[in-house]
Amino acid sequence: MIRLRALGRIDLTAGEAADAKALLSQPKRFALLCFLAIPKPGTMFRRDALLGVFWPGDSEQPRVALRQALSHLRRTLGPEALVRRGSEEIGLNPDLFWCDVEAFEKALDAGNWSEAVKLYGGELLKSFYVANVPEWQRWLEAERARLASRNAVALEKLAEAATVAGDTRAAVEWWQSLVRHDPYDSRYAMSLMEALVRAGDPANALRHGQKHKDYLREKLDIAPPQEFESLVERLRLEHVPESETSEIDDARQDSAAEVVRRSEGSGAERKGASVGTDAHASSAALPLRSRVRRRWKSAAVIAAVTVALVTIAVSLRIPRPSGTRLDPDHVVVAVFRNATGDPSLDLFCERIGHWITQGLQHASVPVTTWDIAVQAWEYVQEEAQAGRVRSAVRALGEETGSGTVISGAVYLEGDSLEVQADVTDALQGRLLGSPPPITGGRDAQRQLIGDVQQQVMVFLAASFNDRLRGLSPNLVSEAPSFEAYQAFLRGFELHTALDFEGAIPHYRRAIELDSAWAQPLIRLRTAYSQVGTRAERDSVMFLLERLWDRLSQYEKAVVESFRAQDNGEREQFLAALRREVELAPGSPSVNNLALHLNRQNRPEEALTVLRSVDPERGWWRHWASYWELVSDAYHMLGKYEKELNAAQRCRRLQPGYPLCRAFQSRALAALGSVEELNELMHEIENSNDLPLVRSAIVRAAETLLANGHVEAARQIAERATVWFEDRPDAEAGTPDHRLWYGRALFLAGRAVESQDVFDALVKEFPNRVDTRSTRAFVAAMRGDTIQALEDYEWIRRYDGSEWAEDAVLWFRGIVAGALGRRDRAVASLSQAHRGFEVADRIALFYHPLRDYAPFREWLRPKG
Repeated sequence: MIRLRALGRIDLTAGEAADAKALLSQPKRFALLCFLAIPKPGTMFRRDALLGVFWPGDSEQPRVALRQALSHLRRTLGPEALVRRGSEEIGLNPDLFWCDVEAFEKALDAGNWSEAVKLYGGELLKSFYVANVPEWQRWLEAERARLASRNAVALEKLAEAATVAGDTRAAVEWWQSLVRHDPYDSRYAMSLMEALVRAGDPANALRHGQKHKDYLREKLDIAPPQEFESLVERLRLEHVPESETSEIDDARQDSAAEVVRRSEGSGAERKGASVGTDAHASSAALPLRSRVRRRWKSAAVIAAVTVALVTIAVSLRIPRPSGTRLDPDHVVVAVFRNATGDPSLDLFCERIGHWITQGLQHASVPVTTWDIAVQAWEYVQEEAQAGRVRSAVRALGEETGSGTVISGAVYLEGDSLEVQADVTDALQGRLLGSPPPITGGRDAQRQLIGDVQQQVMVFLAASFNDRLRGLSPNLVSEAPSFEAYQAFLRGFELHTALDFEGAIPHYRRAIELDSAWAQPLIRLRTAYSQVGTRAERDSVMFLLERLWDRLSQYEKAVVESFRAQDNGEREQFLAALRREVELAPGSPSVNNLALHLNRQNRPEEALTVLRSVDPERGWWRHWASYWELVSDAYHMLGKYEKELNAAQRCRRLQPGYPLCRAFQSRALAALGSVEELNELMHEIENSNDLPLVRSAIVRAAETLLANGHVEAARQIAERATVWFEDRPDAEAGTPDHRLWYGRALFLAGRAVESQDVFDALVKEFPNRVDTRSTRAFVAAMRGDTIQALEDYEWIRRYDGSEWAEDAVLWFRGIVAGALGRRDRAVASLSQAHRGFEVADRIALFYHPLRDYAPFREWLRPKG
């Protein structure tokens, strides 16, 4: 019996074959043996596939090298060690070969968790490396990650079983193993802390909590989720001696009282709180806050032209404490409170905060964009009025991750307006100071706004002096007029409601009223990207280029991203998006960057970006698409357990968001959890969200097929066809419904019926690229090459504006692949600007390319 150990320690024995261990000193040949063994002894490989991994090339020399390597394996391990199927397929003899990887996976499949953990001695082929064989190295890395993930499942099952059985010591040990497996996962850390408490060791539970927080801060510069913080606080209150908690709580209450006294004040000291429980809600506030569940179509941009700042040295020094979830260098500006009693001044109060935000963007200070700040401000007011927030300023900082909060209020002094601003350190919970108030007449509101902005930035100069010192005197400009601001807000309201055509005339009106204000131009450009022509987009870009020297650094980053995207410059586009994120932490730019990193097949980078925000705070708590990006990234990396965890957390946090179930179904399909998937399918099929149902049930079948669950894929696809056929005529007659139905038929093995569906669709809608491309794919897979070629030529000549160029390139690629033109297919896919189509469609559209080395290289995650 030949025995190969590859998990943790590496060993090879072959009975009486004394030379077996000598293979360990021949890395490439030993790597070939492992490649044959680890999927499962008995698996057959085509010689071409082995050549593509170990000896790529078109000459005869690679084939000679493969023959020599296989001959050496026979001589070393015995003449019956290898078996053949025909002349082109070869594998290991399963009757003579044992591998610990196969035994480990068998134990897992049988639910024998203890045995599986014993067999998993550590990382697959740890420290083993073969030079100049990149395909092998990529395969090895993927297998290491897959097996480590499966081991984590076994560890968690054992930990949960020990917890249920009351074996606290074993539970602690299992959770410790999981923490070592993934020290970044706060869920494991929380479970270990709870296990330590049950074992009677709360002190070590709290120590581990601090260790986990420090680790995340050091390695990723992020804070753990709110549920982790809540657990730490609960354990501290329950297990720290009462005398200590009393001192801590007293100190917190004193600090909170000081914030309230300083920020709200008495009539003699101050005339009202900037942000407090009685703050007046603006009737003209940004309409986006009532529509936070809608999908953003582009990066949020808040922009205008700012007032210059003359550098002034002041004595104020804002502290920079460490070990906190808030970033002291990150600023948020609140809507100023209207203390005049005159609702007509609400918009004036809002414009002040907007303009201060704009000034900070000019100075490259990381600041929450104004639309997000307004949403957070309204949420905090609601929480404060309900008595759930003790310090509104601190809460605003936590909502946005900002350590510095600028707030203020507007008062009436006779016929004049008086504006008072406050700068608060949300980290320490104390007022840092208040610049001198600014006073002016009602008819001088634009001048007042500019003066307040300058006053606040002068006050902040000591903290952000390097950035503020870089402002140019040429940037002096007035705030936009009331009328221009009103027109912009109306356009923005329609924009966030996805009525792009309705928004355009309002943006154009704002530009007519103030041609030097960049924000409506930027918003107009994003609207035109949805419903306009290239000429219209170019005309807006021309106007923005003319304002270049007056744009803030954030606006410049946004314009640079437009320019790079228009020119197809992927790296420049990502660099501009990263600059947006740097200048506007926590803004929708984070979402936009992660989206395009996923599209360019860089899921690890996307996850790193997404970890910079807390999905349970600020506008992110309403932004369920965050979980779509997380799920896509984990799916592309093959980390299906993590994908499933993300989907489950999505359902907990966003119970009304139907796509959470689609993410969950894809993860279950990838894991081959057919029973759970069928239960979820029943739930999905009864949903009223038809687009969700159509895509989820078909993509579940595709994902099963992509991961080797062929029979389960066919059964789910057949189930899907029944659902499609049971729909009322009003639903079943729509083009999208019929397109998904055709795909389901194909997956169910009913290819002739599938092509009939697409033939009818193409006849009715001859200019739909997606329908014609899918028909071409199905025809090619059926062997109807004439039809496939006819459609392919149509797609190659297509130059309509209904579809983006990158989408057309992608469709060309998948049809070329089905026709066997694999080099042309990969070239088209690589040219597509989106870079990478969603991974759950690999089974259907990418199947003809899966054994093609250049395609596998394109498919491999790059980040």
